[in-house]
Amino acid sequence: MPKAITELKIAMSKALHNLAQSGDASNNNVIKYLRKNHSDLISESKLQLEEIAFRRILNEIVSRNANVFSNSQTDIFGQDQGLKSLYSIKVDGERKRVPIENIKITTIIEDLEEKEARRAKKNKNEKLIESLKALLAHSGSNDITYGDALKAYMDNSV
Repeated sequence: MPKAITELKIAMSKALHNLAQSGDASNNNVIKYLRKNHSDLISESKLQLEEIAFRRILNEIVSRNANVFSNSQTDIFGQDQGLKSLYSIKVDGERKRVPIENIKITTIIEDLEEKEARRAKKNKNEKLIESLKALLAHSGSNDITYGDALKAYMDNSV
């Protein structure tokens, strides 16, 4: 990652944290702050920022069309199970979008199984939710902030 983007991310993180402390950390306010205080970093990062924006927009377009049936699909798939007309697979070690009609069925199955396996491993939120519920129960109040509950927990653990 280019140095300017890394520095911009650091500035963005600091701005977000500082503005959040005052209760004013909307995306628009963070962007205004960055434009006012870090225009040099934004200028240095312009091309990379454009690439990021283009990729996001392209990914949004592809996911919005997630259940659009390709011309080759028949009634064997329910509407909720439709394949994208463009499918992202690894080609020569790099992810590329290719027309679904050109991909071997075994490749699609392997890719979907791999994605499901990764998704199963990523169930971090379940554990996080359990931990937060335990912290909430330990605090004895449903009307407590995370910071206050954590402080109370740490004070009782010492």
